[in-house]
Amino acid sequence: MITWRIGELDPAIGPGSIVTLPSIRGYWRIRSWEWFDGGIELGLARVAPDLGSVLAGHHGSANTPRDEVATPTILTAFEVPPDETSLPSKPVQFAAVTSASSAWRGASLFVEQGGSLVELGTTSAGRAVSGTLTTVLGPSGCTLLEPNASVDVALSADDLALESTDIYGLGMGANRMLIGGELLQFLNASQIGTGHWRLSGLLRGRAGTEDAASTGHQPGAAIAMVDDRLTALDPAIVVPDPGTSIAALGRADDEPVFASLANPGLSRRPPMPVAARLRVLDDQTWRFRWTRRARGQWRWPTASEVPLVEQREVYLVGYGDAESPARAWEVSETRFELSAGDRASLTADHGPTALWVKQVGTFGLSAPLLLAQIT
Repeated sequence: MITWRIGELDPAIGPGSIVTLPSIRGYWRIRSWEWFDGGIELGLARVAPDLGSVLAGHHGSANTPRDEVATPTILTAFEVPPDETSLPSKPVQFAAVTSASSAWRGASLFVEQGGSLVELGTTSAGRAVSGTLTTVLGPSGCTLLEPNASVDVALSADDLALESTDIYGLGMGANRMLIGGELLQFLNASQIGTGHWRLSGLLRGRAGTEDAASTGHQPGAAIAMVDDRLTALDPAIVVPDPGTSIAALGRADDEPVFASLANPGLSRRPPMPVAARLRVLDDQTWRFRWTRRARGQWRWPTASEVPLVEQREVYLVGYGDAESPARAWEVSETRFELSAGDRASLTADHGPTALWVKQVGTFGLSAPLLLAQIT
């Protein structure tokens, strides 16, 4: 890629044209042009010699796009778990915008606020890879790679494709797919029909989404590849709320296409604590310990804890229903003790049930980690 400045632009050429340069050998495609006080600056990309000689013909000839009919926009919008580059205070939100035809050339995006549409910008001309599940994806414990697990998906367009990877690729973050509120990765992608694919070798509940994986997913659940084909949504405008609605309007759309923002709050929710441990002391007191995690910190450092990320370290220990516990305690360390007498009182007053812990974050609570069933 090079830039080339000229005094005036031949009206016969523009982005997409194949040209030659007076002092540099080869053929070049015009990718962009911009007016400046001192002339016009062209962004040029090198074209393979055998292709350039066919397409060039003369200065200014263009590679004419295929004559295809533009199709309506397909839109989904969602929050995803943060990565190490995300700001802890900002939601991480994307729109997966695509269409059934490669003639689709992008869309304008809006957010609905008070009955009006507020502009969010435009997508690129590239289509996101999205679709739906066509088979049941059962629950998972999310502890190890599941080489024999598989699920079938239907993509939004017949010409969209998925690719296989290897263990190294998974470790580097390849093949990340959002299904509902679960982020998973897959090793193998095999086409089983037009627009239909089978994914196998699943790594479930990635980036702290184990709670969504624990319930599984039904056919018809929305899917989207989490990669650079998504369009980021401005967190200063898009409120992370279940009632938030995103709209898209493309060339083939008579009316805006709407989608509700899925998983609001997911990116700023602390991940569920892990590694619950129980030690019975001499006086029969139960001492529970657990290990905390942190938003966006998915690589475990050697011999040290991950950064806290939240404004303060607090945990909520509860007995009973995770949404409305019969008893609850707030602690400031990854430890909680329950004496034999306390256990007897709990079961006498509220019956046998679960003891769990959640991390209290700046913007919400984590999913609960089961500590024990008290009987």
